[in-house]
Amino acid sequence: MNLNDICREILVIEEGLDCGTIEFTCDKLSSAMKCGHPADIFSGIIGEVFWGIQAGQQPEKAQLEELLKGLKRFKRSFKVKELSKPIKDLTAYLSELDT
Repeated sequence: MNLNDICREILVIEEGLDCGTIEFTCDKLSSAMKCGHPADIFSGIIGEVFWGIQAGQQPEKAQLEELLKGLKRFKRSFKVKELSKPIKDLTAYLSELDT
């Protein structure tokens, strides 16, 4: 899978979080700290890489690794099962960069 396809998968999830069609959970600590809506947090995680891609720039491997870490953290924190496939695909994409 290429990077643009992975990005499209992730953007569908962002839209689902924003529109309320993708379920998530907030633990009590996140709720108490008023961290913000998960869609806003998710946008912050993907923003830098995605703006660069939309501008036609190829992100550096380190940026993609940070994106992957952020996606994994977000999935774990908010229990968004839809992130499993994009995380798997991005992991495979990064492995291909090593070859």
